[in-house]
Amino acid sequence: MQVHSFTLEDVQLLRETVGPSIGVKAAGGIRTFENAVKMLQAGANRLGTSGAVEIITGNLSTSSY
Repeated sequence: MQVHSFTLEDVQLLRETVGPSIGVKAAGGIRTFENAVKMLQAGANRLGTSGAVEIITGNLSTSSY
């Protein structure tokens, strides 16, 4: 089974499909503050990331987990 990260387009499509009353969670590959903000702007209201500390402190995560 191949796993892929959510793209901005995925998040936008989900938001357009489910509307404002259902949550959209973007997960996978979110490793920078800028990328996290873009996902939120695209319509996500939750983020799944193993790099929350790195995102908040500005230290780029180099590991996949």
